[in-house]
Amino acid sequence: MASNSKDFQTYYTVNELKQYDNEEVVTHIKDFLKYKLGHEKFSKGQMISWNKSIDLVRSIFEKDNPNWHIFFEFLIPLSSGKRPDILLTNGVNIFIIEVKNKSKYTKADLDQIAGYKLDLEFYHSTAKNFEFHPVLLLLGADDMYGTCDGITIVSPDKLKMHLVQNYQEYLMIHPKSLNEGVFKPVPSIVEYAKDVFNNKEIQTIEKGCFEDSHVINSELAEIIKKSEEHKEHSVVFITGAPGTGKSAIGLKTCFDHNGLFVSKNRQFAENLKAEVGSESNIKTNHNFITEYSKSDKVPNWNVAVFDEAQRLWRKNKMRYYFGLEKAESELLVNKFISKEWCVLVVLIGNGQEIGSDESCDFYIWKDAMESSNKNWNVYGSGKIKWEFHRGKMINYHDRPDFNLTNSFRNFKTPNFPKFVDELLDHHSGINSISFNSLKSQYSKLKQGGLKILVTRNYDKALEYCRDRYQDRPNSYCTLTSSASYINDIDELNFQNSIVYDYNKSSKLEIHEYLISNGKVAGNENVSFALSEFSSIGFELQMPIIVWGLDYLWYHGSWNFDFETNAFGNTLLRLNTYRILLTRGRDGVILFFPPVWNFNNTYEFFKELGADVI
Repeated sequence: MASNSKDFQTYYTVNELKQYDNEEVVTHIKDFLKYKLGHEKFSKGQMISWNKSIDLVRSIFEKDNPNWHIFFEFLIPLSSGKRPDILLTNGVNIFIIEVKNKSKYTKADLDQIAGYKLDLEFYHSTAKNFEFHPVLLLLGADDMYGTCDGITIVSPDKLKMHLVQNYQEYLMIHPKSLNEGVFKPVPSIVEYAKDVFNNKEIQTIEKGCFEDSHVINSELAEIIKKSEEHKEHSVVFITGAPGTGKSAIGLKTCFDHNGLFVSKNRQFAENLKAEVGSESNIKTNHNFITEYSKSDKVPNWNVAVFDEAQRLWRKNKMRYYFGLEKAESELLVNKFISKEWCVLVVLIGNGQEIGSDESCDFYIWKDAMESSNKNWNVYGSGKIKWEFHRGKMINYHDRPDFNLTNSFRNFKTPNFPKFVDELLDHHSGINSISFNSLKSQYSKLKQGGLKILVTRNYDKALEYCRDRYQDRPNSYCTLTSSASYINDIDELNFQNSIVYDYNKSSKLEIHEYLISNGKVAGNENVSFALSEFSSIGFELQMPIIVWGLDYLWYHGSWNFDFETNAFGNTLLRLNTYRILLTRGRDGVILFFPPVWNFNNTYEFFKELGADVI
């Protein structure tokens, strides 16, 4: 009897499957999913699908054959619950079978199983050495056998034929090696945080998937050790594009050194606390300022991490909201200078400034340090060097690897942030050489599993996500620009399934909101759209972005002339869409409301190569 370390039956020989009845196999599956994912309830449709799948697989194998092994609900670790319905192994073949209780398939069905294949190819030390055969099994179809995008689509009566055609007369894959093989996925920031704060072994993940972050964590540990031993005050600036792993580095640093993690996004901080526990030293900037700004109270922590520091408030904003005559960065220096030693880790998202009077102005940091009458060590790279290397009270230490460039969020497509930068800064029309370059870049991203989907029908976007991410919370929700003012367009009154009330969305209980994929208790028929201020820092599998009037493509360039009330300058608009477009791990769905204003922008993305749903 095959089992994992908790004695769950996770795979079967042909002979074992014939000995068990359906109820026993279903019980094994339910117990395993309850232990691994905490699932307590299973839908009637899920139970029917399991029973039909077990019956079908059992009927295919008329005789005992030791060269086959069967997995039901093979769980891909650290993937928010991704699990192909059936895995069959034979020879060097791994058949990834996704079962759908219907007669027709959708684009979401194909993308779902393609994602499973890519995860196993990229991350699994055992599976990646063998041959994959992705199969979409439509239980409601008859006499169907074909392929689409490299995926075999079959009805139940044709599955055996497909397996026989690829049968091999030997055993190459031991099923135990699939369960126990080293899996090196890139987890979401929340999954990573949970593993860090639960003190789980994560070195394999770090070394395997984001070596830069692993190196930086080691360097940070040395800086902290040196600062403590020599009673020094240090500031470490770590910069990077969206999704390059800055928050993961900060969380790991806080856990390893009993530090404080401070986030500019209240909802992001609240979700982290809900996921990893309230005793995890996580605060918001607002909490920190309120607690320390108007008293002599000194922070308890010697190590503090400030996430989304590109959004630190300048003096004008601090004066307006807190009555303070100092910028936020100046407050931080003043508060920690009284510590015997300290290390402030400042995480800066390149191109993610989205509000007025928000900026990580290095000259303010420098002035605050020099007026403190104490020596400071400053660590950083690039532009930071030129700001600090001549400071009177500052010892600058160049750390070129403290600027992250490869995407941690999109490990299979690490150039995605660079592509988004070029996309949003494109001003040469769609017949230009640079646009052809964009198309070529996107084609490569698509081969790596990242997709941009476009639609003029919001319900189709929801349907795609529901089909692809069944029973997987936190996979999708709706995002939009706070300056889009889409709800002011008279022709869009019929789109009452989306709520554009940003004051309300910014106050949502975000943990429950994400679990329900953008729905709110008592309002299940509508989706509440998060703005860039709420969504910054978050990761989703496939966000649905409602495109706004504040960044439209027309006359061969990006403009926001349609929106006379757009807040901020062109840079803030560009940064807003940079943030929105880079939230997804699998890609993004762009919903263009069906009015004439969005026609050119919709066609732009179609010409780029985006799939239409």
